[in-house]
Amino acid sequence: MTAHADDAVDRHETAPRSGASARRKKAKARWIREANALCTGATREARVLARKYENASGLEDVLALGEATLQEERRFLDRLAGLKRPTAERSLIRQMLVLYETHHRVFRRTVSALRRNDIEAALQAGLRADDLMTDAQEMLAFQLGARKCGATASSRGNGPTLGVASIG
Repeated sequence: MTAHADDAVDRHETAPRSGASARRKKAKARWIREANALCTGATREARVLARKYENASGLEDVLALGEATLQEERRFLDRLAGLKRPTAERSLIRQMLVLYETHHRVFRRTVSALRRNDIEAALQAGLRADDLMTDAQEMLAFQLGARKCGATASSRGNGPTLGVASIG
């Protein structure tokens, strides 16, 4: 084989990989754009809820905020889970979604404990929910690249969260 033929074979052998690599990068970029758009919307919704309940005057207002947050978060999680997942990140996305779903269940327990006036249980569940949210946000932003979904310093213990948005 000539040097030119060797080069042609090398190009041919790497072309499918390059094409596959380009498709993977394009799929990941699409997923990141879509996840960032969802996070931007969730942040907007969280701010609306924060303004609506910024002068909460009692347990009923706190419960109403918790219920509204759970509803908006459920919509966010369903949309996030519905995004077409890039092949290379499917496992990591699945892990991140498990964290978010676990957070959602624990946050639901927080609201239920408040409804029962079990403040100790509400605080314990709320702290656990905050930790789970921060872990999920960090995975989404830093490991998966959706930077608009990043956890902020204010998300730990300083307020309710909606999807990926801290409103504390």
